[in-house]
Parts: sequence; C-alpha cells; structure tokens
Amino acid sequence: MSAVIAFVVALVWFVVRRRADVPSSGAGRVRRQFRGRSGLHLLVWFVLCPVLFVALLALFFRPTVADAVLVALLLPVCAPWPLARFVAIPLGWPRATALLCSLADWTWGVDRSGGAALGAVLAARNGRAADVDVARARVERIDLLSGAGVVAAAFVADHDGDVDASERFLDAVDCFDPRVLPSVARRLARELRAQHLIARGAWADLAALPADGSRFVAFARRCGARLAGVGSVDERDDGALRRAWWLAPRRRRTQVLLELALAAPLVPSAASTPVESSPASPSSPPETDPAPTQPLPRALALHLATMSAQRTPTEAELGAIATAWDVALKAERGAWASRARSLGVVDVDVVARGVEETVVASLAAIVEQLDLSSSSLAAMPPLLAHAVERVRAERLDALEIATAALRHRLQQAGDDVGGDLAPVFELREWLALRALYASVARTGADGRALAWQACQWTLCDLGVRLWNVRGEHRLANAIHRWLRAESVVVSDDRARETHEFNVRCGP
Repeated sequence: MSAVIAFVVALVWFVVRRRADVPSSGAGRVRRQFRGRSGLHLLVWFVLCPVLFVALLALFFRPTVADAVLVALLLPVCAPWPLARFVAIPLGWPRATALLCSLADWTWGVDRSGGAALGAVLAARNGRAADVDVARARVERIDLLSGAGVVAAAFVADHDGDVDASERFLDAVDCFDPRVLPSVARRLARELRAQHLIARGAWADLAALPADGSRFVAFARRCGARLAGVGSVDERDDGALRRAWWLAPRRRRTQVLLELALAAPLVPSAASTPVESSPASPSSPPETDPAPTQPLPRALALHLATMSAQRTPTEAELGAIATAWDVALKAERGAWASRARSLGVVDVDVVARGVEETVVASLAAIVEQLDLSSSSLAAMPPLLAHAVERVRAERLDALEIATAALRHRLQQAGDDVGGDLAPVFELREWLALRALYASVARTGADGRALAWQACQWTLCDLGVRLWNVRGEHRLANAIHRWLRAESVVVSDDRARETHEFNVRCGP
C-alpha cells in the first residue's frame, strides 16, 4: 500500500511540473516570467526521500518484490541528476537523460527544459551519431530559452566543429540573469571554454578563467598558469599540479595536459629570457645586411620583414611601416613623374594613386588581424588611418546589412507573415549581429559608437517583441542586459535609461 501511495504522489508531482512548463497565452503568460524556484523539491526531500530510505532499509534486511519496485520507482525521482550524470550520460542514453533531467527540480530549477536538452546533448556526444540529431532537435524546440539551453546549443555547435559559434553561445551565457542560469550549466560552460582554450594553447587566458566550482577548470587553470609563467609559485609547483589533477575528473584524458605542464619550467630559465646582443666587433662581419638607406627600398624591406614574420605585428610596427611608405611615396613622386613623362603618360597622379592603393590594401589585410579599439585614427599615419577606414567601412556595411535584414524580419513578424524564429535561432541571429558589432568596435576608438548607432534600436525592438508578443522573457532580458552594458560603454544616457527600464522588468 505504501508503494502505491508513494507512486501516486510522485506521478501527481511530475504531472504538475510538466503542466507548469506548458506555454500559455493571455493572462497565463505571466506565469512564464521568473517568480522564483518552485518548492516542489521539498516534497521530494521531506516525503519521498524518507520513504525511499525506509524502502532501502527494508530491501537490505528483508527484501521483497514490493520494496524493490518502490526503490526502482522512487530512485529516479529522488536522485535524478546523479543517475543522469553517472549512468545515463556515460552510457550515451539521450532520451533517458532528458527524462531524468526533467525530474531534477533542485538541479535545474526554473530551466528544466533547458537542462533536459543539455543532458541529452551530453549523452548524445557519447552515443551514436543519430542521437546527436535527436538532441539537436530537442535544443531547437526549447521554449522559454534560459542559460542551460544556451549551453546546450554551445555543445551542439562544438560537436559540429563550429568553434566560433560555440564561443559566441558561451559569451551569451553571462548575459542571462543569474537566477535563470543554473550553477551546473555555468560550470559546464566554463569547462567547454577551458577545452577551447587548451586546444588553442591560450594559456594566459586559461589561467584567468573562473573555475565556478569545476574541479576540471581549477586544474586547467593551474596548468595554464604554469605554461604561461603567471601566478604565484606555490600555485604552479609540481605538488599543487598533481593534487589538482587527482581531484579533477577524467584523469586519463587530462594526464596529457598534466605532463605538458610539468615539462614546463616552474621559473623562466635564463635561456628563455631575451638577452640583448652585444655589439659586433669591427673585425667581425655583420650577421645580416644593413637596412637600406633609400626611402623606397627601406619601406619595402620593412614591409616584407613584417609580412614574413610568424606573428601578428603590433600597432607600433604597423605605424612604422605606414610612416616609411609615406616618406617613400613622397620621395619617389618626382622620379615617377619624370619617368612617366618620358613614357608619354600625362596623368602622373594615376601612377602614384595606384601604388598608394596597393600599399593601403596590404596594410588593411594586416589591420584585420589587430584590435584597435583603444586607438585614435587621428594619431595614426595617414596611410594606416586610410587602411583602418577601409576595413571599418567594409565591416560597418556588413553590420548595416545584417541590421536591415533583422529589421525587415521584425516588420514581417509584426504583419503576421511568418517572421518569427525559434528561440535558439533568435539567439543565434543576435549573436551573429554581436560578432559584427564587435568587429566594427575593433577599428578605432570611435568604432564602437558607430556600431552602436547602427544596430542598437533594432536589437531593442527584437527584445521588446520577444518579451511582449512571444513571452520569451529570459532571452529578451539577456538582450536588454547586453544593450544596457554597451550603452554605459558608449556613454549613451538616453539609451541607458531605456534599457535599464527593460532590464528591471526581470527575466
């Protein structure tokens, strides 16, 4: 009898929770807004867990079929996330994992649908290839997108090999309200970012990554600090690395990272420290040819040396190249004029402009790799400023085209002609626009302001529609939180007040 009562209570609890996740319209849409974590987990702790404990004792001392059935029914309800984490996910069972995560009220809180999708994606990565398509479809069907759903989309993009899209999803995680971002989802996001940094060998960024309670990230941070030579010596010594490795999960997979970190010197050796070479004696021949003294050969030599280097040049080096070319073009203009007249060319400026355009195009290819967000174009050499303006114009055009396409889609959605997308695709489009925004912001100190004026009100309209019409409160709140942060950076007080009001509406 007790088994039947416990099963009925668990079934009613599950049905009530499932009904709470069903989207509703009209006045019922208010329930989609965050109102705090439900107290249904108290029913599990104070009612079902004691029953499970008694059934386990009875099964241990006097085993019966009824007690075994009761334990089998209550164990997934009382410990759903441990079963999913240690059983269903390693075995690659996405459907079972999604079912268990949908019962994990304490773990996922208000984001149970996103938690179920995230668990299914983690399990599918260990299962068959067809299971990934099932998990991807579950992510695309998420309604009321929250932090766990965003992390699930990041894992799907990472599995597909699209690391850039995965990084953009991870960047969006911090935009969501902490109340709708489960701690497990935040921890998994940090672990995926740590894996990306390890793959790129970005050890300094890895050392600065917050652990957020993840033992794997805590170990990876120590390895990154050892390999980058940053942090205190006590945190980077061999004993600290080995202790962190023993505490971290998946020790077989992380052993390679441990050995790589241990092979790095604890303190930079004298051999790795750059030492200024002593001047050569008059009798010894020079190791390299002296730098050309003529302006044009000197500009060519400096440009070729920078292009052939196995690293991205700095802004100062690029400015030196632009200055050298500016001097060379002015010095050679007279020689080109006399040579053109001897060849019968009347318009000598065409020759000079052609050479200048070639130099600017070459400088623009290097500018695309640099972050000039804190640089002023007025302080740059003219040729370098021209190259930066060319790159900015191309990126700003791309941003304006993408913004116009989003504005057109929102107008279609307002006219009920099918302009709305699934929440995860709305998120993807917002992040793609953010990537274009960031690319424009890297083209000078005033680049962020130009990008802000190009797209901020269209993104505001997107967030307003997601909130007012579609009830996607959490995604809309994330968009407005990002807009509020950017309005502070660009010192737009009018926009900041608007976005502050929208953020106060809550997730």
